[in-house]
Order: sequence, then structure tokens, then C-alpha cells
Amino acid sequence: CRVQVNGLIGSLVDDPAVCSDDPQWWYEIDYNSDGSINASGTGNDASGGFPYGIHTLRWFVRDDCDNVTTCTKEITVLDNLPPTPYCHGQIVIPVNSISGVEIWASDLDLGSWDNCPDHPVYLSFEENTIITNLTLSCEDLQDSMTSSVLPVDLWVWDSSNSNTANKSYCTVNIIIQDNQNF
Repeated sequence: CRVQVNGLIGSLVDDPAVCSDDPQWWYEIDYNSDGSINASGTGNDASGGFPYGIHTLRWFVRDDCDNVTTCTKEITVLDNLPPTPYCHGQIVIPVNSISGVEIWASDLDLGSWDNCPDHPVYLSFEENTIITNLTLSCEDLQDSMTSSVLPVDLWVWDSSNSNTANKSYCTVNIIIQDNQNF
């Protein structure tokens, strides 16, 4: 996934009258700052599409006297957009045994997605820990009823790391039914 980053423009602060009538600019970009040059160009504008991560941008400028100066900048591109949750509004779950019925977060999902289509989303019943399944039983019924509504939040994460993931959720009303009077 790439993000348009604008305003990456190098400029001279030296006296333009000394060997700088027509400076020549070029740049190199090391995506993820891993030591390899992944993009380069001419001119003093390095604006363009950058992947998420920490990158190294190095500008070079040559003056009319053949002096070359470099300037290195670190660029951090963050994904601050949470994924888009898309889930059932309501589902009915019959409890068919005393031990209950297991449901999975994926059972409630209708195709949640992230703004970066090549990044997977992670589904959870919790905001701060990935919990992918729950067991519903007659204990989840209210006041000894044979049917009740249990609102459940389906959390959608764009990373499996709870410290860095952007998260959002939708609420599914689960109608729990005890059709066999457990």
C-alpha cells in the first residue's frame, strides 16, 4: 500500500551567487531504511507514493563549481486509518447442547476491509487481545428466558500487533435461542 507524500522539496540555504547559478539536484530513497536504494530521481522534489514505514531520503546537489553536498532526512509514513468493519446486524444462534455453541468472529463478518487492500484484517471479540471464538450457552440467556439478545462487538484490526494495530468495530445482536429447554 502506498501513500502520496507531498512537500518533500530540497532547498539551498547558501549564497546563490557563489557557484550556484544552476544547481543540479537528484535524490535517492531507501524504503524501510534497509540499506538498499529503491527509488531515485532528478530535481529537488521527491514527493510521490511511499509505502508505510520509516524511509531514508538523501538529496544531492551539485553547484557550478562541481561541489556536491548531501542532505539526509528520515521520513515516517504511518497508517492512521482504521479498517472498515462490515458485519451482520443480527444473527440467530440456537443452543443445541448443555455445553453451548461455539461461534467464531469470522461467522459475524461480512467482508471487513482495510484501506490497504493487500493487508489482511484480523477479527476479534476483544479490543486489546485477539479472541477469535466464543462459547454461548444458556447462561447467556437473560432471566431464564428461551430467547434473548446479546450485543457482541466484532473488532477489526489491520495488524496482529495490539500495540500498533488500527482498530474499529461493529456490533452484532446475537439472538440466543434455547429451543430444547436446557
